Amino acid sequence: MKYMWCNPFNRNIKKKAKVAWSVAISLLIAVVVMVFSDVEIPISSDKTQLQWFNKLAPQCESAQDRAFMRDSMLFIDVHYDKVMALKMASDTIPDGYEPITDRLLLKEFLDSLNSRKNYKYIVLDVFFEKSIRQNGDTALFNLIASMDNIVIPYPGEGELADNRLKNKAGVAMYGTTFLESDFVKYPYFLKGEKSMASKMYEDLTKRKIKSYGFLHFDKLLVRNSAILTFRLPNNKQYVSRLSVVLGKDSIHNNTISMFESYEDYTKDKYILIGDFEDDRHATYQGTMTGTMINFNAYLSMMDGHHRYSIVAFIVLWGVLFWFTYRILERTYESSWFIFQYPFWLGFICFVLYRFNEVYDVLLASLLLYVLKVSVDLYDNKDKIIKKLNE
Repeated sequence: MKYMWCNPFNRNIKKKAKVAWSVAISLLIAVVVMVFSDVEIPISSDKTQLQWFNKLAPQCESAQDRAFMRDSMLFIDVHYDKVMALKMASDTIPDGYEPITDRLLLKEFLDSLNSRKNYKYIVLDVFFEKSIRQNGDTALFNLIASMDNIVIPYPGEGELADNRLKNKAGVAMYGTTFLESDFVKYPYFLKGEKSMASKMYEDLTKRKIKSYGFLHFDKLLVRNSAILTFRLPNNKQYVSRLSVVLGKDSIHNNTISMFESYEDYTKDKYILIGDFEDDRHATYQGTMTGTMINFNAYLSMMDGHHRYSIVAFIVLWGVLFWFTYRILERTYESSWFIFQYPFWLGFICFVLYRFNEVYDVLLASLLLYVLKVSVDLYDNKDKIIKKLNE
C-alpha cells in the first residue's frame, strides 16, 4: 500500500491510489460544504440558489397547511393601539418616549390564558428591553416568569427588562453581510444562547440539546444554523383573516371575555403574539413576519431537519467522489466539463432541497474547479516552467 501516499496529481499512479485519493479529496470537499452551510453568516449565493429551487418546485400552500393554521394556531396581532412608554438612556436619564405594545392589555390577555392553561404553547414575540418602562411591568414580568410553555425574544443588542425573564427568552436574530442583508439562515444557536425555536423544541419535546462548545447534539449532530425550507408558506391575507387584534377596541368589544367563554378557542393551540404588519423580513419566498419565521424554524426542528442527514451527506459525497475521480483520471472534455459538474451538483442539491436539505452548489463547484485547475497546472508544469524561463 506504499503507493497510497504518492502525488495525487500524477497521472501514472495506480488505480487504487486514485480511488483512495478521490475518496479523501471528495470527503474533504463535502465536509467543507457542510461546514459552510452551518455558519450563521449567509454566503452570497445562498438566497439566489433557493430562489431558483423555489421557482422549479414552489412550496405551494396546501389545504393541509391551511387546516393546520386554522385548527392549531391562534394569531394575536399587537400592531395596533400602541402606547407611549418612557425610554431611559441610563438608570436616571430619560431619553424620550417610544411607542410599544400596551403591556397592561397584554397582561390582561395572558392572565386569561394562564387561568385555564389549556393552550399548547405561546410565542410572545414582543421585546421587553431594560431601557423601556411602563406602569405595571413588574406584574407582567412576574406573570410571564410563572407561566409554562412560553417563549419571548432577547431584545437584540439590549438587555432584558428583568432577569426573571431569562429562562423564558430565546435568540431572535440572524446574520447578514454587505452582500446579503436579507434573511437567509436561521441560527439555532447564537453567541452561546439558544434560539426561540430551540427553546420551543426543548420545552415541548422535553429533550435537552446538549452543547459542547460549537458542537450541539440531539441524538445526532445538530446544525448550528440552517437555511429554512418553510413548512408554512407566508400568506398575509390568510393570517390576517385568522388574526385577533390585541388592542383597546378588541378588548372592550369582549375579545377577552370571548376567550374565557369559549375554552376551545385556545385549547391545544399554538398562540402566536406579534406584529403581523410591520415586523416583516425579506426571504427567498417573499416577505415574512419574524413571528412566522421563528415558528417555521420550530416546525423544521420537529420534523428533524435541525439534525444532519447522514443519507443526504452520503448522496452529496458520492456525487463529489464521481467528479473527483474523473478529474484525477483525466476522463473529461476540458471544453465543457466546467459546466457539467455545476449542472449535476445543482440537480442533486435540488433533489436534497425537496427533502429539506440545502447545500451550496456554487461552493462545491468552485472547489471542484480549483481541483481541476490544479491537475491541469501539474500536467503542464514543464511547459509553464519553460515559458517562464524564456
